Amino acid sequence: MSASRLWFGRIGDTLVHTDEESLRFIRRLDEGEAAPFKPLRPRSIKFHRRYWLMVSRVADHITGIQIDPANPKAVMPVECPEDLHVGLKFLTGHCKVFHVDGTDITYRVPLPTDFSSLTADEWAPHYEKCLQAINAYALPQIRDRFVLEEMQRLAS
Repeated sequence: MSASRLWFGRIGDTLVHTDEESLRFIRRLDEGEAAPFKPLRPRSIKFHRRYWLMVSRVADHITGIQIDPANPKAVMPVECPEDLHVGLKFLTGHCKVFHVDGTDITYRVPLPTDFSSLTADEWAPHYEKCLQAINAYALPQIRDRFVLEEMQRLAS
């Protein structure tokens, strides 16, 4: 049984089980026993859709995204929304970093952002970083004033 998969609902000032797995967990506790847990809030489908709308619209109007703020030559081509999504992972540091022993070589591998990988509490700061990255690295590429204003509304 994985503690991260237990679900409880609030009724008044009490947390109650929401499924058989969480009920089994409660029944395994001795009377009066406490069990610490870290509350995680599920992500909002509304913000998920808003993110992908923004990424899709912006991706339609740019050809690449700088993926390393320290290196203006490190540009990843953007041919579809998924490319921009990956580029944003690099820009926001949502990556696992690997160093090759005995060298100066470092690899950054983007981490997943799907619903099972990030809770709402984890997604919120990542989303803010994505908005900042889009404003700093994608929107300056858009020359059409009307399109730029629409993208700025989405990225605010």
